[in-house]
Amino acid sequence: MSPQIMTVLGPVDSSLIGHTQPHEHLLCDLSSASLGVQPPREELSATARSRMQTPITLENRYEIRKTILHNENLQLTDEITIADELTDYRSAGGSAIVDATPIGLGRDPEGLARLSRRSGVHIVMGAGYYSKGFHTPFVAAAAEDEITRRIVEDIVIGADGTRVKSGVIGEIGLGWPTDPDELKVLRAASRAQMQTGTPLLIHPGGSANAPATAVTESMTVGVRPDRIVMAHLDARFFEERSFLDFAELGTYLELDLFGRESSHSSMAADPRWPNDARRLYYVRKLIEAGHIERILISQDTAQKSDLRRFGGPGYGHIIKNVVPLMVRLGFSYEEIECITIENPRRALSIP
Repeated sequence: MSPQIMTVLGPVDSSLIGHTQPHEHLLCDLSSASLGVQPPREELSATARSRMQTPITLENRYEIRKTILHNENLQLTDEITIADELTDYRSAGGSAIVDATPIGLGRDPEGLARLSRRSGVHIVMGAGYYSKGFHTPFVAAAAEDEITRRIVEDIVIGADGTRVKSGVIGEIGLGWPTDPDELKVLRAASRAQMQTGTPLLIHPGGSANAPATAVTESMTVGVRPDRIVMAHLDARFFEERSFLDFAELGTYLELDLFGRESSHSSMAADPRWPNDARRLYYVRKLIEAGHIERILISQDTAQKSDLRRFGGPGYGHIIKNVVPLMVRLGFSYEEIECITIENPRRALSIP
């Protein structure tokens, strides 16, 4: 029997899982706290606040994408819309998706189960907590072992009083510098990883030093690097050498912002954010250095303007656009299959 992957509908033999995007968001709400990329709401003018409430249209979509200042854009809460988007993903050849939405961002276990049944897509749910601005009061009050216990319960018993189990720990959100409560969560999540074998997905702080610092902390607790998925490397490293140096630590290497082509977005704190062709350049260099079996790619879909219904690329962007680009750039079928099918299977499998 092949290793198992825990989905919201139960364990699935990993050999049955095809194309997988290991870092997306299906049901989430990012509007409740500052993302650190826009002024606090209380500093906004009345006009700016009013614009945050207007419907997304062709006229304002680009501005919304650029500033992120829009409540509706930061809320993925309509199951019918998301189910339609997932159906399109499956029709394009998608098999599974990781919903990396942890507690505090509107995680919805039963909603994800309904989406999986409706679309036919295997969905893996996250556990744990995001960065400080999204922490629930529990995090500050709880001891580290209490947080570990909560994460383990989500994996072993079910999340939020349901029987829907998490299949990944994360994304565990860190700022830079890391807040003490974020560090407490990371250490608790690392202990939960060791107890359950479930992969640990880390959102590093906004510094080139942040990914290695987070890995070191988890390894100090005892986590093996091959059970860590380090997210957002294409938003932290902008030099080939940085990718290659970090790769030596032995974690999974996730470039997960495919489809984000603009350096003008307020999410792109550094204007060197790459486009998809540049991301694939880094992927090629990692392959040449012998790291192909630890490369993961995804889109981090988290806003309405990412969806096809609102003029975005949709969850199927990698299948429809990036894979053909990989072929044009000389990636072999075996390399593409390794990155989009075999690596996610291995990363998500629970011993």
